[in-house]
Amino acid sequence: MSIGIDVGYSWYQIGRSDYFDSFFSTVAYYLENKKWGSVYPVIMNQMYTGDLSPEYVDKAIEELIDIKNKFSKLTKNGHPIIWDARDLSVETPEWAINPNEEVTTLSNYYIISDGRDLIEILITALRKSKDMNKNLIIKSLDSESTIYS
Repeated sequence: MSIGIDVGYSWYQIGRSDYFDSFFSTVAYYLENKKWGSVYPVIMNQMYTGDLSPEYVDKAIEELIDIKNKFSKLTKNGHPIIWDARDLSVETPEWAINPNEEVTTLSNYYIISDGRDLIEILITALRKSKDMNKNLIIKSLDSESTIYS
């Protein structure tokens, strides 16, 4: 399933939902001591569910910047990507194991298929949400509903 972010009349394509989920799973596993939402409650508990109101944007951006900074200290070789924190037996697909030789840390692993950084796309969409005073909604391209509700 492919997903994107809807903010008012702006659309930010993300790509595969399992790749997107992997980002959050990797955050929970390495940065939240395997306790989903314990360190980054806005990103992990509110935005991840598919609908974030503008009042939480500043905190969400703060959390994403902190994640990016902490991911930059975690090497890809020493910290394998977590594909599903709820089921650690799920293995990273072959296509996602070594996406690019330039990927050295977790901070530059999450690059979507068009070459843009996932965290930067999220921050851009969050800023648009605040500017427009519209909710950030994560949607499946296969349906009109939010992805996780």
